[in-house]
Amino acid sequence: MGRAVNGKTAMIYFLVADKHFGTYRDRLDAPGGKVSLDQCVAIAKKVRIPLLVDAAAELPPNENLSGYTRQGADLVAFCGGKGLRGPQNAGLLVGSKDLVEAAALYQSPYSGIGRDRKISKETMIGMLAAVERYKRLDHAAEWSAWKAQVDHIKSVMDQVPGVETGYVPKEVTNHVPRLYVKWDEKAFNFSREDCFKALQEGEPGIVALRTPLGVTVVTWMMVPGEEKIVARRLKEVLQQARKTAHQRPPRTEAELAAGFGMDNPIDEWHPNGDGLIRQYRSNGGD
Repeated sequence: MGRAVNGKTAMIYFLVADKHFGTYRDRLDAPGGKVSLDQCVAIAKKVRIPLLVDAAAELPPNENLSGYTRQGADLVAFCGGKGLRGPQNAGLLVGSKDLVEAAALYQSPYSGIGRDRKISKETMIGMLAAVERYKRLDHAAEWSAWKAQVDHIKSVMDQVPGVETGYVPKEVTNHVPRLYVKWDEKAFNFSREDCFKALQEGEPGIVALRTPLGVTVVTWMMVPGEEKIVARRLKEVLQQARKTAHQRPPRTEAELAAGFGMDNPIDEWHPNGDGLIRQYRSNGGD
């Protein structure tokens, strides 16, 4: 990596979640990048070029709010939504004062090349309130509440014959309680994609995560009580699928697996195409 730095290099970019996309999503054995964050910090210091860490999805744990700068990063970017629960169209940039102030020149009320990306003063205040709230939170209690919601969904799904559930290891990106649900798709004559469609088109509409583990449910954005709705709908969908398996034309394992895609367009990115556009087109969009 050090050899790639030259006189035109303005900054080094490091994506924390790099190893948790694509084929290895939600797997602890994900190979990830060839350069660790510690190595990046060392290289950046040696060549005297600032290092930007993209930690958009790295809250929780709350220690990360200051952990990457303590590790040596010059700038760290967090998503304003997700764990911070702030405005979805905002973010948090922390680090070296001079670099943060330089970035601020491209936000409201200033004009410049970032004019089309500026955010409102109301959004800024919302972001400040979100950070202040996050610092006051009882993070252990919040985790326990999320876990209780996941436990409820698991207890309901474990009642469905032929269905297997399990907890996604918290070490993978978005370090929050998550549950995967899978079944013998050939026996049910019902694919993961069939399940996603049934959940999304049902009442109420529910969007689960598409991962190699199957149907993955995350509760950290649910308000109390919504986990009961998700559990009920998922149970209904799979029970009905099992009951009516013989009424649908039989499909091979390859046919059942066809059309399965990841929840994040990055997972299906191709250098000659846009996974997001392809995803929209597959749903009948322009």
